[in-house]
Amino acid sequence: ITPATLTATYEGELINYGTSPSLEVLVEGFVNGETELTAKEYVKPSIINSNTAGGIYKLTPEGGSARNYVFEYVEGTLTIEKLTGSASVEIKGWEYGEEPNEPVVTSTTNGIENVTFTYTGTAKDGTKYGPSTKSPELIGSYTVSVTFPANEYYEEVIVSKTFEIAAIKMNKDNTEVTLSQEK
Repeated sequence: ITPATLTATYEGELINYGTSPSLEVLVEGFVNGETELTAKEYVKPSIINSNTAGGIYKLTPEGGSARNYVFEYVEGTLTIEKLTGSASVEIKGWEYGEEPNEPVVTSTTNGIENVTFTYTGTAKDGTKYGPSTKSPELIGSYTVSVTFPANEYYEEVIVSKTFEIAAIKMNKDNTEVTLSQEK
């Protein structure tokens, strides 16, 4: 008797990181009215998967046996989508001439390694600033945008915060004096 061929197919699936895939194998090709339940000595093929990070993985069923059958295996694609990360940035403004304040960044999903800072804004005199990786120096209103790179589980996150560089004001003989931006 020539064994019939059973085709074991992983049809693939799309899941989010942190979700377990079903890894279902579809078996087709039974003959003479047999099914998975009635074929002699039938053992269904399975899929072994150790992938957990976001990505696209080709998986092929393996194993399986049944009297009077041979197996053919068809791979499928497991896609694990990364989740949306979360992050924040805080920055306090400062007075003109002072040392710039550093942004304070936090992210429990993407971490704070390799973040990048981009500054943009407008000086009080209307001069546009940025985009630049350097803190602005002139009196005005600015935004710092922070990019937290993607990792194996979470997508890239970009957050922003606005801040001001204020004029220095001093009382001298009850007179308010504003320090010029000119150097």
